[in-house]
Amino acid sequence: MDNGWTIIIAMSLMVMAGIVIQYALFQNRKKQKTEYPNLWKKFENYKELNSYPELLTVGNELIFNKHLT
Repeated sequence: MDNGWTIIIAMSLMVMAGIVIQYALFQNRKKQKTEYPNLWKKFENYKELNSYPELLTVGNELIFNKHLT
């Protein structure tokens, strides 16, 4: 196989992998944006109930949410 074709195939595979990764990251950000209001309501609810295990679980989810201000 010619070196030119090898480079073209390798570059094409890398570009395709990059596109797939960016799409997955976009879907994750979109999912986090829709989940944020519900998680915040749960967090406030568990805080008033003093339910610590659930509060820690929801709090950890909120910490890693990119839309938390």
